[in-house]
Amino acid sequence: RFKTTVSIPATVYDLNTIHIGQVVGFRNFNSLIDSLQLQIMQKKYTGDSLELTLAILPPNITKRVEDLRRNMEKQQTENNPTS
Repeated sequence: RFKTTVSIPATVYDLNTIHIGQVVGFRNFNSLIDSLQLQIMQKKYTGDSLELTLAILPPNITKRVEDLRRNMEKQQTENNPTS
């Protein structure tokens, strides 16, 4: 599980618009970090900045269950006769 902290200065961003549960991303790092979508798990005000604890979103359970069901159906019908 990927987890990190980020500090955001009040001079760069309106800290009152950031809420726990929101999803954030990064760009222009030209690395793996650009492809991550992280959820705000915790926030802590430190003077004139905000420290965020970010973590990878858990997988979409409904989509995962549907994928498993589809794969199971495919496996069950794979060797059925064609006639």
